[in-house]
Amino acid sequence: MKRVKNFYKKATKSLSKGNLYSSLSSYGVGVFANKDFKTNDVVMEIPANYTISSFDIIFPYKEIVMKVLRGHNQYNDVSEINLMLLILNLNYMRYVSNDNRYFKFYFNNLPRYQNYLPFWEDQEKLAIKKLSGDPLVYDELLLHNMTNFDMMIEDVRRELKREDNSIVLQMFTDSKIEDAMNIIFSRAFRYTMKGWKVLHNMTDSLEEYGKLI
Repeated sequence: MKRVKNFYKKATKSLSKGNLYSSLSSYGVGVFANKDFKTNDVVMEIPANYTISSFDIIFPYKEIVMKVLRGHNQYNDVSEINLMLLILNLNYMRYVSNDNRYFKFYFNNLPRYQNYLPFWEDQEKLAIKKLSGDPLVYDELLLHNMTNFDMMIEDVRRELKREDNSIVLQMFTDSKIEDAMNIIFSRAFRYTMKGWKVLHNMTDSLEEYGKLI
């Protein structure tokens, strides 16, 4: 616990240039401001090499995956395709190429519970349904209704097995995909392709736009 606290303390101080400080308790990690801020003031800057996105070239078999995804363009929107690419990049760094000290610490200290409501236990879902008093809440909040995306996962997995079955066993099993989705839906945020290029100092090609997870 002390090691985690020191890590977050140093990271918060460094990335916010002393504008923020962290506090760790049994409820988790909290970040607090050291001063008043005005609208649009920057409170923290995260370098590009401290992020994982769907546009990063991390997963080694991306061309094989893209060939499969092109066949799903008419069934899946761009957000689902980006979600797939992000899962592959995230799990590759987490389970295969896990020699980055910063990300290793991040992955090793993720909470051991599900934030994404569709992955909660049935008993917990039933309790929420009863408390809400809304008969539609189960369908809207508690069901994982992504049939086309799940089909895309199976097609990608089949092609990866043909190329390198060990990579599937390491990082693309059902449980590891579910865990990655829980991390993404509870901790990731969306920004544009333009924003990604600015973050990576690619300002010479800002004409492209698109959603990015």
